[in-house]
Amino acid sequence: MEKTVCNDDGESLLNVAIKNNAVDIALLLGDDPELINMRDKNGNPPALAFKSHINEKLLKGLIDRGMDINKRSVIMTGSKKGQECGNLLHRIALFGNKEDFDLARKYGANIESRNSKEEKPKDVLKRLNKLDEFSL
Repeated sequence: MEKTVCNDDGESLLNVAIKNNAVDIALLLGDDPELINMRDKNGNPPALAFKSHINEKLLKGLIDRGMDINKRSVIMTGSKKGQECGNLLHRIALFGNKEDFDLARKYGANIESRNSKEEKPKDVLKRLNKLDEFSL
């Protein structure tokens, strides 16, 4: 079986396992150095498959296996193709909650990283009127 295969939505096997909280499968796939930081066809590395209700065991297990928690997504098409976007904290600012944000920071997520709009995660929270909710 081709281990770098992506589904019809362009998601890698590891990203799907993370998204579905399939801990054992994700950790098994995470043992493969080729997969642990591979971007899928949408430009998303495994760290960005986490976005809400993060499973700490899974996050820590993948980091221990070499997952880069700060690897950013990349625009895959159009005039901005190849441009890096946000990291896990940007994704959590959009879709997650304070507990997820704090957990990602606990494991080294960079709060100073900027997305393609030059926003830090805090700026995204401010734009979405979620700054008070996240207590930053």
